[in-house]
Amino acid sequence: MDKISITANRADKLLLKEYIKYLIKEVKNIEEVDGYINFLRKCEKSITEFMGVEDTLLVNSGTDAIQLSLLSLNVKKGDEVIIPATTYISVALAVWYTGAKVVPVDISEEDMLIDAGKLKRKITPKTKVIIMVHMFGHSCKIDEIVNIAKEYNIKIIDNACQAIGTKYKNKRVGSFGDIGTLSFSYAKTISSFSGNGGAVLLKNKNDKERIRENFLDIFKGRNGLFKLDRKFHNISFLDALTVYVKLKHFNEIEEKKILLRKIYEKELREVNEVTIFPDSDDSVTVRPCFFILAEKRDSLIKYLYRKGIVCESSYPPLVVFKKFGKFNYNEFNVAFKCWKMGLRLPLFSYMEPGEAVRVCKEIKNFYARKK
Repeated sequence: MDKISITANRADKLLLKEYIKYLIKEVKNIEEVDGYINFLRKCEKSITEFMGVEDTLLVNSGTDAIQLSLLSLNVKKGDEVIIPATTYISVALAVWYTGAKVVPVDISEEDMLIDAGKLKRKITPKTKVIIMVHMFGHSCKIDEIVNIAKEYNIKIIDNACQAIGTKYKNKRVGSFGDIGTLSFSYAKTISSFSGNGGAVLLKNKNDKERIRENFLDIFKGRNGLFKLDRKFHNISFLDALTVYVKLKHFNEIEEKKILLRKIYEKELREVNEVTIFPDSDDSVTVRPCFFILAEKRDSLIKYLYRKGIVCESSYPPLVVFKKFGKFNYNEFNVAFKCWKMGLRLPLFSYMEPGEAVRVCKEIKNFYARKK
């Protein structure tokens, strides 16, 4: 029985010949450093056009993209940055690296994303940025969050690391804030060959060179390396190339993922022990996984693993990490519920419909045998 894994990336196997074709083509143009830089600019242009932004800066990781975005907005020690209580820890770490205070907000029962209704009570005179994180391929309530940010003169980082391709009101998420971020790590809809790489999405072309000069090209100056606690890096050639090729095939990847999402929704809708999260009326999701809440979640994970299906639990609430401060756990009931019951099911590029049906069948079998 073939194993179905949440991190499987069948696209790399199917597109391998194209990687080689583009590798040979592009390497011929690289006789010196400028050739590599020109290739990166071509990749950045393809992302810019895909995302509908003014410009793109490719970097080493999604975490770097978030931290560079914070630095470009002049976030520093003493400032406060609002983020959802449930997200990958790198979001909070990027804030922590700047010296700013991490301010988590509980998530909503409706979609497991930051609860826009609880945002205002977390805003103080020190609040500088809201990181709007689109989790599990879902879109946040963008209009509400943007309006709150405008009311209080707060900047927004539109984090689409887990929602590459998702649209809100026919516009791709990641393009709604003052600056946006992408990640190309494993299990993302568009992942790089080695799992590294990220992008900063820019609304102003001038910001690109400003970020490069202040944070990426600092080695060029005599005292540049003394400016930061660590050095940021560009994306590697091979990682940029695989992202470039996958973007050319995005329509077929998107079509397959939407088909798989609909299979999951149809098959699991009537399973009483499972909660699914359909698309909102304003959005069309392209999901890196299919996220559910499941009763007896840990036992279900073990059962699915025995059946050759590898899935992953949800992230712990950020408030459990003492590095970020002391918090009242009672304010984050939904985040803790998500941690206890959240489950990410496989939904990778070029996954076969029959594999999604098989996952759903085994979930049904698990709950049927428990009755």
